Amino acid sequence: MQTKNQFKKISLQGISLLLYLNALNLFAVFLALYLSSFFIFSTTDNIYENFRDLKLHGIIFSALLSIASGFIINHFYDEEKDFVNKPIRSYLSSFISKQTYLILYLMMNILSIGIAFILSFRIGVFFIIYQFLLWLYSHKLSKIVVIKNFTRVFLVLFPFIALIFYFHKLNLKIILFASLLSLLLLIKDVLKDIRFHATDAIFNYSSIPNVFGIKIARYILLFLFIFSLFISFYLSNYKQIGDMIWYFRISNIIFVIGLILTILNKKIYFIILEWIFKIWIFLGILSIVLIDWKILAFNLI
Repeated sequence: MQTKNQFKKISLQGISLLLYLNALNLFAVFLALYLSSFFIFSTTDNIYENFRDLKLHGIIFSALLSIASGFIINHFYDEEKDFVNKPIRSYLSSFISKQTYLILYLMMNILSIGIAFILSFRIGVFFIIYQFLLWLYSHKLSKIVVIKNFTRVFLVLFPFIALIFYFHKLNLKIILFASLLSLLLLIKDVLKDIRFHATDAIFNYSSIPNVFGIKIARYILLFLFIFSLFISFYLSNYKQIGDMIWYFRISNIIFVIGLILTILNKKIYFIILEWIFKIWIFLGILSIVLIDWKILAFNLI
């Protein structure tokens, strides 16, 4: 009986840790960083050579540790709000003490910075800045309307900036990919604000719907859908990017669906759209393997 209870306790603690670290989101970032390195930023089509690049692995590992610690501190600051919005996750997360999470937060940050400084002084400074921004977002910026939305997107893209500088590679297609990803993340963020606007108001979080109203939030969504549609339509007409062209072609349809459902203005539609864009962002990460890396060979930096 004691062994059974101990196993149950360890299992619940494991689930608690995975939820607190946002394991699925962390896995998505893991895939995005490696696939981007191999199929977009790499200057060679030999994936084996990329696997032998220890410095690249170090950069990505430092980024993942920083992001994981960012999730921990964000949950720490949003604990009361998450208890209302996500009661099951909050309950399961309670099987590990706050003190343990804070120790884990510090250990992850120290390990991340340690690895980064071993790689180079500049990389170390880069990740110190990144960790500071992650903390600043959770402590202050997450409560400031509009700024929090753009900051959240910027923090997601920040590790990719490290890859741009590492590979010294930037061109028009990469800029367009990054722009479309930014818009997808912004759309998902605004949809999330609409979904949880009542709870945000209770805990004094200044979201777009609470400060400007649901109507203005809908107008912002419509603008983001239209802007995204222009970029995806532009990319969907470039056959040189390989089979990933189908991702952009289907994106056109999804943005039109988003426009229609936003105009229809029903709460359930915004929840559906949020899940659609969560899945679509993940599928966009996977579709990177379909890209023709040769057309990305021209660099601007």
